[in-house]
Amino acid sequence: MMNKMENELKVDVIVKVKDMFRFLLYHNYARLSGIIGLLFGLVCFVLSITSYDKTTPQLTLALLFIGFVFVVLQPFILYNKAKAQVKRNKALQGTLTYVFNEDGIEVCKDEEKAKVSWDNIYKIVGLKNIIIIYTNPVHANVIPKDELGESAKKIMEYARQNLSKYQVKGK
Repeated sequence: MMNKMENELKVDVIVKVKDMFRFLLYHNYARLSGIIGLLFGLVCFVLSITSYDKTTPQLTLALLFIGFVFVVLQPFILYNKAKAQVKRNKALQGTLTYVFNEDGIEVCKDEEKAKVSWDNIYKIVGLKNIIIIYTNPVHANVIPKDELGESAKKIMEYARQNLSKYQVKGK
């Protein structure tokens, strides 16, 4: 068994639209389908430009439209999804308190509490601006790093001490 930390770490955060948007971008583009979609859109843009004088205007417009959908419209849709999610999800409104200890992670919002043991954490990803705590391949908690200071490093230390090296990515 891994060596457990003795102390607990308590952090208060507010998840903003930009944090949720960063999560959705990562979640979408870190998977093969997101990468393929982005590359497909870029290829369509390039083809529309390079084959402009060699093909019909309809094909050029179709390629431009497809490229626009995959490269421009998709992030715009993700941003609107993030905005709606933060607005309608009461758990994301206001301050969330996370408590990290040797038993797991506790999330508190007002009088409600949810606790997840380390055994039930799917993975933790530390990106430049957010820490993502996945409880399964689809559901996750987003913790903005701009409110954490040095606590961000401590959270990742907890993760490395309590999860396998394959479950912890990033800084």
